[in-house]
Amino acid sequence: MKIKLIAFDVNGTLFDDNAIFWKAINGVFEYFGKPALPLDVLRKRFGQPWTKIYREEGISENTASEKNLYEIYNKLYQGQIDPSPFKDIKPTLEWLKKKD
Repeated sequence: MKIKLIAFDVNGTLFDDNAIFWKAINGVFEYFGKPALPLDVLRKRFGQPWTKIYREEGISENTASEKNLYEIYNKLYQGQIDPSPFKDIKPTLEWLKKKD
């Protein structure tokens, strides 16, 4: 069977960037003087749109637009070390390549 389409998110799927992601997400809270969320709380409350966690903690549209939140997050994320691919990603990518 030939695979016609595959789609997946890079974060936490191809790259082992959970710690980088968590630090950047909480860095946005710190940027606005809000306390960081513990990892277990972040996991429970994270969803789409991902910026809702900031709104729930009192960072309103008047304080920061969606665009502004993305810009701050991206700067914080990119300011860290580059994530490594998951150790078992190579066999998965090879399997997909064989399926053309």
